[in-house]
Amino acid sequence: MIKLSKPNLHKLFDLVKERDGECWETYEETLGIPFPGERIHVHHVKPVGSGGEDIADNLISLSPAVHFYTFHNGWGSVDKEWQKTAMKYLESEAVKQWEEKHSEELEKLYSTSETTRIQKTRKGCMPEKRPGLPF
Repeated sequence: MIKLSKPNLHKLFDLVKERDGECWETYEETLGIPFPGERIHVHHVKPVGSGGEDIADNLISLSPAVHFYTFHNGWGSVDKEWQKTAMKYLESEAVKQWEEKHSEELEKLYSTSETTRIQKTRKGCMPEKRPGLPF
């Protein structure tokens, strides 16, 4: 499971915004909503709490209103029909081409996931290095 650190997650959010901006015609055609203006939320299509990963294939740009009132029904639960529609967009040829073009950049971000997990594990179980000691 890919779970990125906050700084890397925000880098991924920026890439997702760029992707959806470049694929705006497919975005609007598939989702049936206009591409968001200046304020953009990045939404996990499959929620993290349900096993959704921090990967471009699970993230989509939305306006705040669409994010809260359409995808979350205004109550926080995910609307299954919108989830299916979002997946249709993420599986589109335009999105796949964009991801292929940016695969190296995406893989670099994803590779930090395991490193971050290991560092957090080590940080929790290894004693702090005391000043003046060589190890």
